[in-house]
Amino acid sequence: MKKFLVSAMVAMSSIASFAYDFEVDGIYYNITSASQMTVEVTYGPKHTNGVDNRGDYDGKNIVVPASVNYNGVQYAVTGIGASAFSHERIGSTGVGTTIIDSHLLSIHLPNSIKYINSYAFCRCVDLTEIKLPVNLQRIGQSAINGVGNILSLTIPASVNTIGNLALPRSVKELIMLPYNPPTGFDSDWGFGADNSDVLVPSRRKYLNSNYRKYNIVEILSPSSYEFVYNGQVPSVEWTNNLSAYTMIVSDVLLEKNAGNHSANVKANFFQSGNLAFSVEFPFEYSINKAKLNVRANNASRVYGDDNPSFNVTYSGFVNGENESEISKIPTISTPAIKTSNVGEYPITVSGGSAPNYEFVYESGILKITKAPLSAKVNDTTKVYGNQNPAFTINYYGLKNGETAPAWTTQPTFQTDATKASGVGNYVIKATNGIPVNYDLGEITTGTLNISPALLTISANDAARQYYSDEPTFSYRCNGFVNGEDESVLSTKPTLSTTATRTSNVGTYEIKVGETSSPNYTISYINGTLTITPRTLTASVGNYERIYNEENPMFEVKYDGFVGNEDESVLSAKATASTMATKTSNVGTYRIDVTGGSAENYKFNYTSGILTINKAEQTISWNQDLNGLKIGDQIELKAVASSVLPITYMMDENNAAELYSTGSKTYLDCKAGGHFLIRAVQDGNNNYYSSPRVSKTISIIGNNPSSDPILTIKQADNGSVGVQVSKGSVYTFTIAPSNGWKIHSVTFNNSDVTSLLTNNNAFTTPAITSNSTLSVVYEQGDDNAVKSLSMSNVKIQATSLGVRVIDANIDDIIRVYTVDGILLNSVKVDEKIVDIPLYNDNVYVIKVGTKTVKLSH
Repeated sequence: MKKFLVSAMVAMSSIASFAYDFEVDGIYYNITSASQMTVEVTYGPKHTNGVDNRGDYDGKNIVVPASVNYNGVQYAVTGIGASAFSHERIGSTGVGTTIIDSHLLSIHLPNSIKYINSYAFCRCVDLTEIKLPVNLQRIGQSAINGVGNILSLTIPASVNTIGNLALPRSVKELIMLPYNPPTGFDSDWGFGADNSDVLVPSRRKYLNSNYRKYNIVEILSPSSYEFVYNGQVPSVEWTNNLSAYTMIVSDVLLEKNAGNHSANVKANFFQSGNLAFSVEFPFEYSINKAKLNVRANNASRVYGDDNPSFNVTYSGFVNGENESEISKIPTISTPAIKTSNVGEYPITVSGGSAPNYEFVYESGILKITKAPLSAKVNDTTKVYGNQNPAFTINYYGLKNGETAPAWTTQPTFQTDATKASGVGNYVIKATNGIPVNYDLGEITTGTLNISPALLTISANDAARQYYSDEPTFSYRCNGFVNGEDESVLSTKPTLSTTATRTSNVGTYEIKVGETSSPNYTISYINGTLTITPRTLTASVGNYERIYNEENPMFEVKYDGFVGNEDESVLSAKATASTMATKTSNVGTYRIDVTGGSAENYKFNYTSGILTINKAEQTISWNQDLNGLKIGDQIELKAVASSVLPITYMMDENNAAELYSTGSKTYLDCKAGGHFLIRAVQDGNNNYYSSPRVSKTISIIGNNPSSDPILTIKQADNGSVGVQVSKGSVYTFTIAPSNGWKIHSVTFNNSDVTSLLTNNNAFTTPAITSNSTLSVVYEQGDDNAVKSLSMSNVKIQATSLGVRVIDANIDDIIRVYTVDGILLNSVKVDEKIVDIPLYNDNVYVIKVGTKTVKLSH
C-alpha cells in the first residue's frame, strides 16, 4: 500500500461571526428551515468575543443528536454549520481574524447529517477520528483542514459534492466510496504529493476527473474485465487493495453469453472483526465471441452446367456446442455463373452470425472443366467468278445457347477453289482450332459448290419517227466476271423486230437471239422500238374587222404531212376560235388553234391575231327649233348612230341657258336673241367622234331688264342667280364645308383661282352682261387654296360641264351623283378633256386619287 504525503494548507481568510438560535446540552444550533423543522450545529457565544476567543467546545467529547427539542418543537439535525467546531482570534484593533487551534476531543455525528459546511472542523488538533455519516451528501471547503492525528478518512458513497479538502498530513488513507467522482473537487487543494494514492470503487471513473493528479487505485479489483466465450459463466477473483481491512465479497451473478454486461458487486470491509464500511458498485465486463472457423469446401463442374450445391465445414465450437448455435446460416457464393469460362473461381462464405461466435471465413475453389464438342464444316455455294464465301462450322454440343465457341486459337479453312475456278464441287477443310471452353476433336470437311454466273443480255431500246428507216439495233451484256467479255460466247446474239417503215405509231418488241457459255446461265431481256408521231403544224392567219361587226370565218392550214398523206388521214380537224365577240372593245385578240387528231401525227399550233378597229358614227338632229319664245323649255333630241349620249354646246349669249335633268338636255329661253347651238358626240374607245351638227336659234321677245344676271354655282350651296347692276363690281368670300377645300374657281369659264385672297375672297370685274361664277371643291382637311404645283391635275367648272386639264394619259375620269351612282367614265387621251354635264345638279368627279365636288 502506498503512503500519502499530505500537505497542510491553512485558510487565513476571515470567518464571519453569526449568533446562534438556541443551545441544548452544551451544543449550539441555528434553525435552517422552520417549515421543515431542521437545524444545523453552530458555534457558541464565546466564539465572537475577546481578542483570544476560545471555542465553546474545547476539551469536550461531543455527541450530536439526530434531533433536538426546542420550545416544544422537535427539530432534525441535518448539518454542521460553517466553522462550527473551529475558532478564531480577533485582531487587537478588532479588524481581521485568524483561525487558531481548537481542542475538541471527539465528535460523533448522527446519520441524519447531510452536509458539513466550510471550516467546520478546521484546526481541531486533538481529534483522532472523524467518522462521516452514511447519508452525508456535501463537504465544504477546508472542512477538516488541520485536524490532527487522523490516519484514515472514508468518504461515504452518498457524497456528491466536495470542496477543497486540504486534508492534514496525518491522513494515511483516503477511501472514496462514491462510485461516480463527487463534483467540486480541485486536486490542487487535495492532499499529499502528486503520486499519492486514492482508493476508489472504479478506477476508470476517477481517471477522467480532477482526481487524475493522484495515483488512482481500486478498493478491490477483478482478475479481469474481459473474457472469451467458453459456454460457461466466467470466473472472477477479487483482490482487496486496503491492507488495513479484511474483505468479504457477496456472490456476483455474471452472464455467460458474449456481450457487454454489468453486475452488481457488494463488498464488506472489516477492521478488528467489526464491519467498517461496505462498497457497492456495478462491475462492467465484456465477454468476447469465440472464434468459429467457416471453410467453404472445394467443388467442380463441366463448362455450361449449373453450379453444384456448395457446403461448408465448421471448426471452433466450445463446450460441446454445434451448428444449432448459429442464428443466421452463412451465404455461400461464387462469381462463376453457368456461362463462365473454364478455370478456377473462389467460393466465398459471408453473412453468417451466432450470438456467441465470431465467424472467420475461409474460401474454397470451384473448378470448371471443358465440355466435349464435335463439329463439321458447313457445305456452301458461290457463283462462278465470285470470291470464296466466308466458311462456317456447325457445332454439336454447344452450351448456354451459344452458336459458336470462344476460341483460344481460331480454326483455319483450306480449299483448292479460287475466284477463277470453274463450275464444280471443291473440298473445304478446317484445322488447328482450339476452343476456350470445349474439348474439340477433328472437324469433318464440307463442300463448296461453284454454280454458273448469271449473264443477262439485253436489247437496247430504240426509237424513230413514223415513216422513217429502222435504226441499227444494239445489245448490252451484264454479268461477265474475271475480266471476261463476249469472246466467251459461242455465237453473237441476233436482234430483230416486226415493225416496218409504214408501221403506225406505237411500241414494238426488239428480240434477242440465242447463244451459250459453259460458266454462265444466260437470260434474255427484249428491248422496245418506239415509233413516235410526226409533227403536224396547224396554223391560222391574221384578220381584221370593225367594232360591232361579226367575226370572219377563220381558216386552219396544215404543214408536215409525209408520203402522199393529206387532211384525209385526220380523225378530227383542228379548229380556230377567239374570245372576241361582236361587242368586244376595239383592240387585238388572239385567235387560238385547238383540237385535231391523227394516229401518226402530233399537233403543233400557231395562233393568229384578230384586230378590231373603231367604227364611224353620225349624228341625226331632225328637230324643229324655229319660233322659240322667251320662257320656252325645249328638250334637245339629237341622236348618235352609236347610241352614245349627245352633248350640246352654244355660243356665249344672254338669251338662253342649257341644263340637264337625268339623261335629257333642255334649252331654257330667257331673253330674245340669236345664237348657234351644236350637237356633239366625241366618241370613245370603240367609236370615232362624229361630225358636229349645228342649229341657229332665234328667241322672239324683249329683255325684261337691261341689268345682267350673276349666277353663282358651288356644290355646297347649289346654283343661285342674282340680278346685279350693270357695270358693278362684287366681292365674294368662299367658305368650304368641313372636309373640303377650294380646288378651282372660274368666272365666265376663265380660271380665276389665283386671284383669291388669303381669306378666300374674290372680286369680280365690272359685270356688263349675264355672268357665271363656279367653285370646285376638293376633298381634304385644309381650307386654304393649294398651289397649282401641288398637283398636275386641274379640274374646272365650265358653262357646258367640267374640264380636266393635265391628267395622265389613260387615266379614267369618273362622274358620280352625290349618292354615289356612276353617270359616266371617260378615258384620258389628250391634255384637255371636256365632259358635258346636265344643269342644276351636284356632281362628284374622281381623277386618279383626286376627288372634287361641283354644281352645274
